[in-house]
Amino acid sequence: MRATKNEAAGFTAYSVEDTAAAINRYGNQNGSIPISVSIVQEGEGSSATIKAIAVFAPLRQAQPVEAAVASPNAQAASASEDSWGEEEAGHDAR
Repeated sequence: MRATKNEAAGFTAYSVEDTAAAINRYGNQNGSIPISVSIVQEGEGSSATIKAIAVFAPLRQAQPVEAAVASPNAQAASASEDSWGEEEAGHDAR
């Protein structure tokens, strides 16, 4: 497994909503997810700005479907989850 590192990025915007959108856009474009965010408001009223720093962790790569199917443990777990769901569905229908 390849080692990956977290990274931090700073953001400035005029509203919390714009800051959140910028943080999410950055994460989506870089294949990462924000794991910690600190936000501060500077100024008051219409001249206020929002400054944030976010720490991002890389998204984990999904296991290929072929590998999951080839694993006996994965098949057993999948079968038990399917039967549990059917029992629950039958129980709720009564």
